[in-house]
Amino acid sequence: MNISLFAKSYANILFLENKYVGVALIFITFINPSVAISGILALIATVLFAELVDLRSEYLGQGFYLYNSILVGMGVGFLFEPSVLSVVFIAILSSFTFLFSYMLNRLFYIYKIPILSLPFSVVTIFAYLASIKYSGLFVGLVNSKAIYDIHLPLELSALLKSIGTIFFLPNTMAGILILVLILAVSRVVFFMAIASFYFGVAIHSYFLGSFEQALYSAYSFNYILVGVALGGIFLLPSIKNFLLALIGVAISVVLTDSIEILFNYYAIPVFTLPFNFTVITFVFVLSMIYYKGFNYNIKSTPEKSLASYLSSLFRFGINEAKISPPFSGEWSVYQVFNDEWTHKGNYKHAYDFVIEKDNKTYKNQGLYLEDYYCFGESVLAPVNGYIVEFRHDLPDNQIGSVDRINNWGNYIIIKSDFGFYVEISHVMQYSIKLHVGEYVKLNDVVAKCGNSGYSPQPHIHIQVQDTPNLGAHTRGFCFSEYYSKNRIIFNSLPNKNEIIESIIADKSMFSRLNFILDESFKYEVFKDDKIIEEIEFVAVMNTLGEFYFEDSHKNKLYFYTHINLFYFYNYEGGDSYLKYIFKI
Repeated sequence: MNISLFAKSYANILFLENKYVGVALIFITFINPSVAISGILALIATVLFAELVDLRSEYLGQGFYLYNSILVGMGVGFLFEPSVLSVVFIAILSSFTFLFSYMLNRLFYIYKIPILSLPFSVVTIFAYLASIKYSGLFVGLVNSKAIYDIHLPLELSALLKSIGTIFFLPNTMAGILILVLILAVSRVVFFMAIASFYFGVAIHSYFLGSFEQALYSAYSFNYILVGVALGGIFLLPSIKNFLLALIGVAISVVLTDSIEILFNYYAIPVFTLPFNFTVITFVFVLSMIYYKGFNYNIKSTPEKSLASYLSSLFRFGINEAKISPPFSGEWSVYQVFNDEWTHKGNYKHAYDFVIEKDNKTYKNQGLYLEDYYCFGESVLAPVNGYIVEFRHDLPDNQIGSVDRINNWGNYIIIKSDFGFYVEISHVMQYSIKLHVGEYVKLNDVVAKCGNSGYSPQPHIHIQVQDTPNLGAHTRGFCFSEYYSKNRIIFNSLPNKNEIIESIIADKSMFSRLNFILDESFKYEVFKDDKIIEEIEFVAVMNTLGEFYFEDSHKNKLYFYTHINLFYFYNYEGGDSYLKYIFKI
């Protein structure tokens, strides 16, 4: 068994990735031996069931398959005295929790949202309902077998008990120990836990008209979980996201009371349903709108997530879909995001390009299409990907007229290898010589610049979207690289009227930096003209498809290769030559 993974599963309940915290939490749960033993039994039962159905790799790779079962086990331990019957009950519930978690994860993955502890909440509700008929097992809803506790002022003990309740340990001693652990690992989680609790209690007391009654709420731990999840885990730590987290806490207050009223008829606890409903809703919406403060690369602590984001921002620019300009030579920016003419509302994330000479887009009087410098110029693929849809039968508008019926004119839509779609519109009639399903590479010619559709003059219109539908809701993007004012600009957006030039890929350079899996590189280290050491790096790929160089001490230097770019983006390990390379 992977003891480290199991320990981390306990830490995952607090959104942390630290096996030492997990080990400490296991010991803390023994404040209530029934809860502790039941949690461990649930973990063992889950692993055995996963092995039975050949899903070992699933539980090893996804911690939530284990921590949901652990929570279910602790919930049963809080309700029932340990016995042969309760062990069987835990085994049954743990197996179903694993299956339910697996199913929800597959369904939720489509929208890239987490399942959190929703499987635990749902399964434990079933367990509590079933317990109404299992009179031989039932002990009592409020389990008071905790063997240690201390008395503190109500305002403080309420916080500590709420923190302890996350692990079915509603007592101050458990809260103190858990809070100390949190502080030792993450000050952001520590701060958000305290701030979210008291803000939630304040909101609740405002509605109830009693601060003391709000402090006595058995489900205020939901405020803590919501605040931590939104204020430091799924959103990057910032003042704006702190305010969003507090709004989430306020929402969870109302949800908690409404669910409690609904569940009181069968004496079912609320569990973490308010937390799950609130956070899943926030994560879904904010990820769909590509909220700038969203944490797309969750690390072991909020501090490390923020450091990784700032490092990535400094090195690679904004975290958006990256494409190359769809042309060669010098072009001028005609329209930018949210511009004054057509780039509005759902279509605000788009760029238009024209060619200018002497501050004019045309020669002579500009009465004919052929007078415009960009008319008939090649349109290049801005990404590697598949052609999913196109149209090229519409005539190009003569100057002074537009096609108001076929707004996009002739167009081509390419599905990028990264999953997003790029639409290029207003291309020349019959200039697309490709087929749906055909694969194109970056800088391949895909069409000619035209004047079809709602277009007052020849230009290239480009936008990025999440679906292949014509004129779908646009999303933010940036250009991966381009020349401007004798400089190479990476991962940015040019200003209106700025003249830029696309960087055409050097395929020979790409082939030299396209390292082969398991390829090794041996070097001699010199000092004062003497060989002092021989080192070897090996190109490795992990289960996520990430490539990195690894040395004999298992230090890892992650790299990314693109047709136009090669860069190192992360390092894991101690002092090594790979670390020195990363710093350069």
